[in-house]
Parts: sequence; structure tokens; C-alpha cells
Amino acid sequence: AVDWWSVGVLTYELLTGASPFTVEGERNNQQEISRRILRVNPPIPEDLSPEVSDFISKLLIKNPRERLGGGVEDAEELKRHAFFKDSPFFEHFDVDLERSGILGDGSFSVCRRCVERSTGKAYAVKIVSRKVECTREINLLRACQGHPNIVNLYKVYHDERRGIKHKNNFFQAHTYLVLELLEGGELLQRIRRQKRFTESEASKIMRQLVSAVNFIHSHNVVHRDLKPEVNKS
Repeated sequence: AVDWWSVGVLTYELLTGASPFTVEGERNNQQEISRRILRVNPPIPEDLSPEVSDFISKLLIKNPRERLGGGVEDAEELKRHAFFKDSPFFEHFDVDLERSGILGDGSFSVCRRCVERSTGKAYAVKIVSRKVECTREINLLRACQGHPNIVNLYKVYHDERRGIKHKNNFFQAHTYLVLELLEGGELLQRIRRQKRFTESEASKIMRQLVSAVNFIHSHNVVHRDLKPEVNKS
């Protein structure tokens, strides 16, 4: 149980940048800190999530037998705590983490191959950093579903940044856009490989492109970034 006490202290320090038993403006020698450990419950900041607050509080219970993990189950009791709940995306999908699994990347996102556990079906997942607000992208993609030359959006998942909130809202760590897996490669790759297309081949590609652009225009959406890199097959 003494190790789980240390885990509680470490968790507190990671999320607050301070020790749970040092007090700003007061004496913080070893004697004073030891006294607080024995007699005082640490202050839990209000900006911590309920899951984190509960996790820390239960690890810093004075009585070792009542402490989280202090019983016969040991670490298993900690593992079941809501603080360790997995990302909702990773509960349902396995991601190909090999280099061959990377389908594309950008400054704040990466696209990888993934497999849905329940069906075994392969998809592409665009993982977007919390630094980027992608609600508009998701809404536009949803508005343009239903065309054979526009990638299908399967599901969207959001992580919660467990521990820190601002104005009563928890920050999302990552957003996961699960998309139809297109394995034909980028048009740019085909241009580099083939050098030149016949008029018939170009006509077929442009017919599909014009049809897709006409479809999004009918939904009051403008692409504004048409280029070979964003055209896949």
C-alpha cells in the first residue's frame, strides 16, 4: 500500500506541478511536511476532473487498509478505476503502428490504417491533434456524404484530456475520424509513375472529379484545395 501512496503523490505532482503536502507561504521543512502527511488531507484543485480527484483522494487515504490498492487485489483495484479508462477509439479499433501503416501526415494530424475489432474490417483513421479545432471539417464531410467519389466518414471519436478543464469544459486530447480505406494511392503518385495520361484516361478522372465537385457545390460547400495529393482512388 505504501507504493500506491507514492503513486497518488506522483499523480498529484504531474497534474498540479506541486507537492500535495507543501504549502506556499508556510514552512516546508521535513518536520512540517511529515506533520501534514499524518494530520491533513491534501487540497484537491477544483480544476481537476472528478475521476482524477477521486483517484488521488483514494490513494492518499491515511489508513493503508482503506487505501485504493491496499487490499488483496493490489494493482487490479487501481486498474479498474475510471482514471484509467481507455480512449473510446482504441476500445473499438486497432491501429497499424508500422511505418507501412501510415497513409498520410500533416503538421497536426496523421492518417493510419486501422482495423475494427468487432468486424475485422479495415479503415483509415485520421488522428488530429488537440491543437486543431476540426469540428468544421467533420461537419462539412458529413454534409457531403452520399457520393461515390467522396470518401465515406464512418465514425468520429474524441478523447478527453483527463485531468484539466477550462470553463467547465474538458479539453479533447485527440479527435479520430474513421474513414473509408482508399488503397489506390494518390493521383500525384500515379502522375509521377505514369508521366502522361491518355486523353481517355484524363477524361475519366476529370469526369469523376467534376461530378464530386458539383455534388459538394450543391451542398453549398467549396473545396478550395483541389490538387493531385488530395485525390485518391
